[in-house]
Order: sequence, then C-alpha cells, then structure tokens
Amino acid sequence: MLLSALYRGGRQVEALAVYTETRGLLEQKLGAGPSREGAELHLGRTDGGG
Repeated sequence: MLLSALYRGGRQVEALAVYTETRGLLEQKLGAGPSREGAELHLGRTDGGG
C-alpha cells in the first residue's frame, strides 16, 4: 500500500526506494522475494506502464 500511495502521490523515486529496500530485506531475512503482484507493480511502474 505504501508503494502505491507514494507512486500515486507523485513520489515515484521514493516508491522505488521503498520497493528496493523491502525486497532486499525479504530476501535477506526470509529468503523470499516479492509476490507476483508486487513484482508486476514494480515492472509496470519502472517501464512506464501501469
């Protein structure tokens, strides 16, 4: 939700930073990556889609 709120609020750089930090923590602490929905959201935001 935070990622979407930041992005929709025009704070795309901050949204990407939150995504990147969260993804790193999940991988480091739990050995898990983002959900499919999270990954699709990220890809849609960074390639100009969505």
